[in-house]
Amino acid sequence: MSMDDLDRILSTDRSITPAPQFTQTVMRAVRYEAAAPPPIPFPWRRVLPIFASAAALLIATFVALPHWQSHQASSIAAPDALMPLLTAVAALPLGPLTLALLGSVAAVRLSLRGASE
Repeated sequence: MSMDDLDRILSTDRSITPAPQFTQTVMRAVRYEAAAPPPIPFPWRRVLPIFASAAALLIATFVALPHWQSHQASSIAAPDALMPLLTAVAALPLGPLTLALLGSVAAVRLSLRGASE
């Protein structure tokens, strides 16, 4: 295509008209969107307790982590039934993290139970 052809194409003043049904189709879509119900809001009241308990457990884990090795596993005050479990978890390399995850699971279950009531 030469420059003369391009100039000729660009210099012609053609009127562009939409298809006959275009305006009706667009207006139908606009009316449909206007009539749609508003989106469902995010349930922050149900999620905030989960976030708060997870943050509290995370902070408690980081605060207790430096002191974890200085305490003996037997110095944990817990019922006798929990002592073997706590001792086994404390012996793991990621013991405090495991306890934090278990606490998070417990917090989530409690908040879900409260949300269903």
